Amino acid sequence: MPDDSGSGPTSGRVPDVATMPAAPAGPIGAVFAARLGLVSRQRGCALQQPALVVCGSATEVAAAQVAELRRLRPDIPVIAATRAGGGELDPMIAEEIAAEGRRRAAATGCRTVVVVGGDTAAAFLGSDERRVGGTVLPGLPWSTGTDDHVVVVTKAGAFGSADTLVRLFEEEDAG
Repeated sequence: MPDDSGSGPTSGRVPDVATMPAAPAGPIGAVFAARLGLVSRQRGCALQQPALVVCGSATEVAAAQVAELRRLRPDIPVIAATRAGGGELDPMIAEEIAAEGRRRAAATGCRTVVVVGGDTAAAFLGSDERRVGGTVLPGLPWSTGTDDHVVVVTKAGAFGSADTLVRLFEEEDAG
């Protein structure tokens, strides 16, 4: 039974916070932050180069998106899991891909990292506090760390059409 008395832990009151944790459920976090008025739903983000795409998702959707990005934007480096029949990705592989993504992003001074797949996003982001800024495209939230200005865009592996990653970087070119 809901507590509508206006007090207590279930009163619906949210603490006044300036940061919002983001995790594999990035789109949910972005919606939550927008509804709380912590960010604008309309606020976009100008993605900057150098950029890197880190894909640990084993879904057919993610594989098609990576293939299309590689075909149309070979200038954007991609670290991707090898698909072994689709479905679930071994969490250890997601950890390894995320670790390689963090190493390469640091070594190349990436300004933008796009992380595809929930387990990979969780491994890439870790438990660091993030500031959710809005969405670059519908369902693709972006955030920055509290200690850096690297923009991280998260995308669920099975979300979007084959051209979603390409469109993401078209937004960058237009911005």
